[in-house]
Amino acid sequence: INPPTGGWDVLNASQMAVNVPGSVAEYTNHNPQPRPEHFLGVSWWYRAIDVPTNLQNKRVVVNFESVRFRAEVYLDGKLVAYDVVGDSPFSADITDLVKNGGKHQLAVRVTNPGGQYHWQDYTGFQWGKYEMPAGRGFGGITGLVDMDITDKVYIDDIYMQNTAASDSVNAIVTIYNKVKDKKNQTKLGKYDLTFTVKEKNTGKVVLSQQAKKVFVGDSTVYQMPLKLNGANLWSVDSPSLYTCEVQVSKGKNLIDNDQRTFGFRSFVLNGIGTDAMPRLNGRRMQLRTAISWGFFPVTGISPEPEMAEKQIKTAKAMGLNMLNFHRCIGKPTVLNAADSLGLLYFEEPGAWQLGYKSPFTREILNEKLRRMIKRDRSHPSLIIYCLINEMGGVTTRNKAIMDQRKADLAVAHTYDPSRTMVLTSGWASTEAAEEDSKAHFRPFDDKMYMKGWWDNHR
Repeated sequence: INPPTGGWDVLNASQMAVNVPGSVAEYTNHNPQPRPEHFLGVSWWYRAIDVPTNLQNKRVVVNFESVRFRAEVYLDGKLVAYDVVGDSPFSADITDLVKNGGKHQLAVRVTNPGGQYHWQDYTGFQWGKYEMPAGRGFGGITGLVDMDITDKVYIDDIYMQNTAASDSVNAIVTIYNKVKDKKNQTKLGKYDLTFTVKEKNTGKVVLSQQAKKVFVGDSTVYQMPLKLNGANLWSVDSPSLYTCEVQVSKGKNLIDNDQRTFGFRSFVLNGIGTDAMPRLNGRRMQLRTAISWGFFPVTGISPEPEMAEKQIKTAKAMGLNMLNFHRCIGKPTVLNAADSLGLLYFEEPGAWQLGYKSPFTREILNEKLRRMIKRDRSHPSLIIYCLINEMGGVTTRNKAIMDQRKADLAVAHTYDPSRTMVLTSGWASTEAAEEDSKAHFRPFDDKMYMKGWWDNHR
């Protein structure tokens, strides 16, 4: 437990009004040439929350889209969550502390131990005895924050998985069951699931399907194939979007519901080895892309929606149909803009070359990658994942490390098997050679290929 210097009453004083997302640099920079080292250290972000009183058999969770770097979350001075992965979603379960509802103080102690203001992601920094992954050097709550109040049977995730058929998707819902019996064992049950697809702009219902009496244990994953004849396909020129709402019911009682935005589209790689080409919705296309380092005005790394939209519109005006999140994890605000305006994206988590200095950094980066994929895998604009930009080293010198990297690539592919996933971008040699720089997975193919993907940064 790390209370504020001066005690918890310090947070009750009138301090500085801020917005979230936000960064320390945004509110404290008075230097015409700011450097990352000017903003190292601890900041406290806090507010009062008013929790409803009718919480019997409810679950209350605060969700953080992103904090950089370390987050220690307190409710009324009690630690409820700790995260040192950074730049990715995590949650704080406050159920036991708000049983009677009412007003509470939510406070986040954010530590920024280092970072940089340039494009590099292959030089980390030392924090005590730990080598930490590189990152953009802004400390703060760098994503949105919300609170969920649900029953103890609830929807944890909806993954709208595109397929090779443009008019077909798989709605994959994960449901958790926290209901306990007198022996503190999970109280298993059967529930009805309803999947309703609507046009996002009009709200018109275009498809509805139901699954009756689905068995729900501690954690249950259910997949519903959805095919919409005559679907308006998502493309760069016509980015048509839909929503899929999932309802969990028991008899006439609605237990939980959630929804996810998606688009009907396919992105496949045809003719590898003969006449290779990418196809979007069956039509040949050439990917024209550039890199984005993830810096934005005001906060540093958290764009307002209008800033994200300006980036997408500027790229399209230049004749591009794609952008890369380059050496840094993407932002949901940017992907939302790409979905609605029609631009493709290539995403990497950043700093992956540093993941093999120790088991500690490898675990951090694998968790960050898992969170990134889970967060972003329903966006129709996202078509390719990459682990490392411009991987250094070769197999003959670093076989043990390379084997670890390829093992991590294989695990990551299981989180979203619908997309192309490549180990690295850049520095392949001849097209015909099998080599680690070409290691990749193809959509819905569990084989790791060592050639067929050739990327030499032309």
